[in-house]
Amino acid sequence: MCRADRVSGLVAWAIALVLLPWAAFATLLAPGLIRSAYRGESLPTLNRLISGQAAHPLEEHLAAWNGMARRAAAGFLVVGILALVLTRPEERRWIGARPGSDV
Repeated sequence: MCRADRVSGLVAWAIALVLLPWAAFATLLAPGLIRSAYRGESLPTLNRLISGQAAHPLEEHLAAWNGMARRAAAGFLVVGILALVLTRPEERRWIGARPGSDV
């Protein structure tokens, strides 16, 4: 296995090791924390983060969280794929770098 393949494999694993726990947190843990904080039953710090329960229903807070969580995951995925592509010598030549140079 060549060095470029090893580096690409490490980058791919790094992407997975960040995205999978993020997805688990964003879909399994965070909505429950938001529900608890909305009812005032969470840690005081988290309870203070959610205000205006009368003006903003729980579903609005959950929808805002889901949108933010998706954007964060998509952003990291784009950065990860860009890093994956740029670690390949063929792609570095494409952007004008010399194959043997350290970019």
